[in-house]
Amino acid sequence: MAPRFYTFLMRGSMMGADRVKNLSDAVERLRPIAQAYNDFFLNRHYIFEFANTSIDVHWLKHHFMHLTGLRCDVPLQMRNSYRRRHLQVPSGSEIFYDFLLRNSFGKPEIKAGHNLEIINLKLAALEQLIRMPESVEYIAESGNSKYDFFLGAENWCLGVTCTDEPSIDSDAKVHAPRTAQARSVLSTNITKTGTKPIPIIDTRIIPRLNEN
Repeated sequence: MAPRFYTFLMRGSMMGADRVKNLSDAVERLRPIAQAYNDFFLNRHYIFEFANTSIDVHWLKHHFMHLTGLRCDVPLQMRNSYRRRHLQVPSGSEIFYDFLLRNSFGKPEIKAGHNLEIINLKLAALEQLIRMPESVEYIAESGNSKYDFFLGAENWCLGVTCTDEPSIDSDAKVHAPRTAQARSVLSTNITKTGTKPIPIIDTRIIPRLNEN
Protein backbone atom coordinates (compact mmCIF):
# COMPACT_ATOMS: atom_id res chain seq x y z
CA MET A 1 0.00 0.00 0.00
CA ALA A 2 1.42 3.38 -0.98
CA PRO A 3 2.12 5.57 2.06
CA ARG A 4 0.37 8.90 2.54
CA PHE A 5 3.65 10.60 1.50
CA TYR A 6 2.50 10.25 -2.10
CA THR A 7 -0.92 11.85 -1.59
CA PHE A 8 0.65 15.27 -2.18
CA LEU A 9 0.91 14.34 -5.85
CA MET A 10 -2.85 14.50 -6.36
CA ARG A 11 -3.34 17.93 -4.84
CA GLY A 12 -4.04 20.55 -7.45
CA SER A 13 -4.07 18.47 -10.62
CA MET A 14 -7.50 16.99 -9.96
CA MET A 15 -8.78 20.49 -9.28
CA GLY A 16 -7.37 21.92 -12.51
CA ALA A 17 -4.31 23.56 -10.93
CA ASP A 18 -0.66 22.84 -11.70
CA ARG A 19 -1.35 21.86 -15.28
CA VAL A 20 1.80 21.14 -17.25
CA LYS A 21 2.45 23.54 -20.12
CA ASN A 22 5.15 21.63 -22.03
CA LEU A 23 6.91 18.27 -22.24
CA SER A 24 9.66 19.30 -19.81
CA ASP A 25 7.03 20.06 -17.18
CA ALA A 26 5.36 16.71 -17.86
CA VAL A 27 8.64 14.83 -17.39
CA GLU A 28 9.31 16.54 -14.06
CA ARG A 29 5.75 15.87 -12.92
CA LEU A 30 6.20 12.22 -13.81
CA ARG A 31 9.43 11.66 -11.88
CA PRO A 32 7.85 11.23 -8.40
CA ILE A 33 5.03 9.19 -9.93
CA ALA A 34 7.58 6.88 -11.54
CA GLN A 35 9.37 6.60 -8.19
CA ALA A 36 6.13 5.58 -6.50
CA TYR A 37 5.48 3.04 -9.28
CA ASN A 38 8.99 1.68 -8.77
CA ASP A 39 8.59 1.44 -4.99
CA PHE A 40 5.10 0.01 -4.74
CA PHE A 41 4.08 -1.53 -8.09
CA LEU A 42 7.03 -2.70 -10.18
CA ASN A 43 7.10 -6.51 -10.59
CA ARG A 44 4.28 -6.95 -8.10
CA HIS A 45 0.89 -8.56 -8.66
CA TYR A 46 -2.24 -6.74 -7.48
CA ILE A 47 -5.15 -9.19 -7.26
CA PHE A 48 -8.53 -7.47 -7.21
CA GLU A 49 -11.43 -9.55 -5.88
CA PHE A 50 -15.04 -8.93 -6.89
CA ALA A 51 -18.29 -10.92 -7.18
CA ASN A 52 -16.74 -14.32 -6.36
CA THR A 53 -13.96 -13.90 -8.90
CA SER A 54 -10.75 -11.89 -9.34
CA ILE A 55 -8.20 -10.50 -11.78
CA ASP A 56 -4.45 -10.09 -11.38
CA VAL A 57 -2.71 -6.92 -12.63
CA HIS A 58 1.04 -7.43 -13.03
CA TRP A 59 3.06 -4.18 -13.14
CA LEU A 60 6.18 -4.25 -15.32
CA LYS A 61 8.69 -1.57 -16.29
CA HIS A 62 7.65 -1.33 -19.94
CA HIS A 63 4.01 -0.73 -19.01
CA PHE A 64 4.62 2.66 -17.39
CA MET A 65 5.30 4.77 -20.48
CA HIS A 66 2.08 3.65 -22.16
CA LEU A 67 0.08 5.07 -19.24
CA THR A 68 1.60 8.55 -19.55
CA GLY A 69 0.63 9.83 -23.00
CA LEU A 70 4.30 10.26 -23.91
CA ARG A 71 6.63 8.25 -26.12
CA CYS A 72 10.39 7.83 -26.32
CA ASP A 73 12.91 7.64 -29.15
CA VAL A 74 16.42 6.40 -28.35
CA PRO A 75 19.21 8.27 -30.22
CA LEU A 76 22.06 6.25 -31.71
CA GLN A 77 24.55 7.90 -29.35
CA MET A 78 22.54 6.67 -26.37
CA ARG A 79 22.29 3.15 -27.82
CA ASN A 80 26.06 3.12 -28.23
CA SER A 81 26.48 4.11 -24.58
CA TYR A 82 24.84 0.83 -23.60
CA ARG A 83 26.85 -1.17 -26.13
CA ARG A 84 30.16 0.26 -24.88
CA ARG A 85 29.23 -1.05 -21.45
CA HIS A 86 28.46 -4.46 -23.00
CA LEU A 87 24.82 -4.04 -22.01
CA GLN A 88 21.79 -5.00 -24.04
CA VAL A 89 20.02 -1.89 -25.31
CA PRO A 90 16.65 -1.69 -23.49
CA SER A 91 13.41 -0.92 -25.28
CA GLY A 92 12.34 2.70 -25.62
CA SER A 93 9.70 2.26 -22.91
CA GLU A 94 12.28 0.82 -20.50
CA ILE A 95 14.75 3.63 -21.23
CA PHE A 96 11.94 6.15 -20.68
CA TYR A 97 11.30 4.63 -17.25
CA ASP A 98 14.99 4.57 -16.30
CA PHE A 99 15.36 8.17 -17.46
CA LEU A 100 12.57 9.30 -15.12
CA LEU A 101 14.41 7.55 -12.26
CA ARG A 102 17.71 9.09 -13.43
CA ASN A 103 19.17 5.63 -14.13
CA SER A 104 19.73 5.87 -17.89
CA PHE A 105 22.95 6.38 -19.86
CA GLY A 106 22.20 9.68 -21.55
CA LYS A 107 19.01 11.48 -22.47
CA PRO A 108 16.36 9.98 -24.75
CA GLU A 109 14.10 12.01 -27.00
CA ILE A 110 10.78 12.38 -25.18
CA LYS A 111 7.86 13.16 -27.47
CA ALA A 112 4.15 13.71 -27.03
CA GLY A 113 1.88 10.82 -27.88
CA HIS A 114 -1.16 13.05 -27.32
CA ASN A 115 -1.89 16.75 -26.97
CA LEU A 116 -1.16 18.51 -23.68
CA GLU A 117 -4.78 18.43 -22.59
CA ILE A 118 -4.84 14.63 -22.73
CA ILE A 119 -1.39 14.40 -21.11
CA ASN A 120 -2.65 16.50 -18.20
CA LEU A 121 -5.65 14.21 -17.81
CA LYS A 122 -3.39 11.16 -17.82
CA LEU A 123 -1.18 12.74 -15.16
CA ALA A 124 -4.25 13.30 -13.01
CA ALA A 125 -5.24 9.64 -13.47
CA LEU A 126 -1.71 8.43 -12.65
CA GLU A 127 -1.77 10.43 -9.43
CA GLN A 128 -4.83 8.41 -8.47
CA LEU A 129 -3.34 5.14 -9.69
CA ILE A 130 -0.39 5.29 -7.30
CA ARG A 131 -2.85 5.54 -4.40
CA MET A 132 -3.95 1.96 -5.06
CA PRO A 133 -5.54 -0.02 -3.59
CA GLU A 134 -7.58 2.68 -1.79
CA SER A 135 -8.27 4.57 -5.03
CA VAL A 136 -9.91 1.57 -6.75
CA GLU A 137 -13.58 1.11 -5.93
CA TYR A 138 -15.08 -0.64 -8.97
CA ILE A 139 -14.29 -2.91 -11.88
CA ALA A 140 -16.19 -2.72 -15.15
CA GLU A 141 -16.25 -4.91 -18.23
CA SER A 142 -14.87 -2.73 -21.01
CA GLY A 143 -17.03 -1.37 -23.80
CA ASN A 144 -13.86 -0.74 -25.82
CA SER A 145 -12.45 -3.75 -27.66
CA LYS A 146 -8.89 -2.56 -26.91
CA TYR A 147 -9.31 -3.41 -23.22
CA ASP A 148 -10.88 -6.22 -21.21
CA PHE A 149 -11.67 -4.38 -17.98
CA PHE A 150 -11.51 -0.95 -16.40
CA LEU A 151 -10.72 -0.44 -12.71
CA GLY A 152 -11.08 2.83 -10.85
CA ALA A 153 -13.49 5.23 -9.19
CA GLU A 154 -15.72 8.19 -10.03
CA ASN A 155 -12.84 10.39 -11.21
CA TRP A 156 -10.42 8.01 -12.94
CA CYS A 157 -9.97 4.57 -14.48
CA LEU A 158 -7.30 2.11 -15.60
CA GLY A 159 -7.78 -0.08 -18.66
CA VAL A 160 -6.23 -3.57 -18.57
CA THR A 161 -5.90 -6.45 -21.02
CA CYS A 162 -5.47 -10.17 -20.43
CA THR A 163 -1.99 -11.62 -21.09
CA ASP A 164 -0.55 -15.08 -21.76
CA GLU A 165 1.48 -14.89 -18.55
CA PRO A 166 1.04 -17.94 -16.29
CA SER A 167 -1.27 -17.28 -13.35
CA ILE A 168 0.10 -17.21 -9.83
CA ASP A 169 -3.45 -17.53 -8.49
CA SER A 170 -5.68 -20.18 -10.03
CA ASP A 171 -8.72 -17.89 -9.73
CA ALA A 172 -7.12 -14.82 -11.32
CA LYS A 173 -5.93 -14.41 -14.91
CA VAL A 174 -2.96 -12.07 -15.32
CA HIS A 175 -3.66 -8.66 -16.90
CA ALA A 176 -1.41 -5.81 -18.01
CA PRO A 177 -2.11 -2.10 -17.39
CA ARG A 178 -2.64 -0.36 -20.74
CA THR A 179 -4.24 3.06 -20.29
CA ALA A 180 -4.86 5.58 -17.50
CA GLN A 181 -7.75 7.99 -17.99
CA ALA A 182 -9.31 10.78 -15.94
CA ARG A 183 -12.80 9.44 -16.66
CA SER A 184 -15.26 7.79 -14.32
CA VAL A 185 -15.21 4.01 -14.28
CA LEU A 186 -18.98 4.34 -13.81
CA SER A 187 -19.41 6.12 -17.16
CA THR A 188 -21.54 4.47 -19.81
CA ASN A 189 -18.73 5.34 -22.24
CA ILE A 190 -16.46 2.99 -20.29
CA THR A 191 -18.66 0.01 -19.46
CA LYS A 192 -19.87 -2.61 -21.87
CA THR A 193 -23.48 -2.16 -22.94
CA GLY A 194 -25.82 -4.12 -20.69
CA THR A 195 -23.33 -4.40 -17.84
CA LYS A 196 -22.73 -2.42 -14.66
CA PRO A 197 -19.56 -1.73 -12.66
CA ILE A 198 -19.03 -4.13 -9.76
CA PRO A 199 -17.60 -3.05 -6.39
CA ILE A 200 -14.14 -4.31 -5.50
CA ILE A 201 -14.35 -6.44 -2.38
CA ASP A 202 -10.67 -6.80 -1.54
CA THR A 203 -7.18 -6.38 -2.98
CA ARG A 204 -4.20 -8.64 -2.36
CA ILE A 205 -0.68 -7.51 -3.17
CA ILE A 206 1.79 -10.27 -4.02
CA PRO A 207 5.37 -9.16 -3.23
CA ARG A 208 8.29 -9.33 -5.64
CA LEU A 209 10.18 -12.60 -5.64
CA ASN A 210 13.10 -11.10 -3.69
CA GLU A 211 10.89 -9.55 -1.01
CA ASN A 212 10.21 -11.10 2.34
